[in-house]
Amino acid sequence: MTTNDKMTHRQLEILNLLCKGYTSKEVAARLGISVKTAETHRSNIMRKSGVDNTVRLLLWSLVYGKVDYMVLGNELIVEQLLGFPERNGDDHVEPI
Repeated sequence: MTTNDKMTHRQLEILNLLCKGYTSKEVAARLGISVKTAETHRSNIMRKSGVDNTVRLLLWSLVYGKVDYMVLGNELIVEQLLGFPERNGDDHVEPI
């Protein structure tokens, strides 16, 4: 993303919902906007981030700090997606 392509507050709000698994229709309902507007925001977000699908958008968001992985509600799944080592019972990260 270039400095000229910074996300707007609304795009970050929508990105957060997309990363939680919301569809464009659900985003629209939650924010009181049309589905077309939600889809346009989604398209602009993906263009600005340079990704071509939702999984890459989620990973891009985490890597570049656009969304905190705790916002997703299941940190273990995200850690596994990113290839983090498994945790034992006391949250100590075991070396690979």
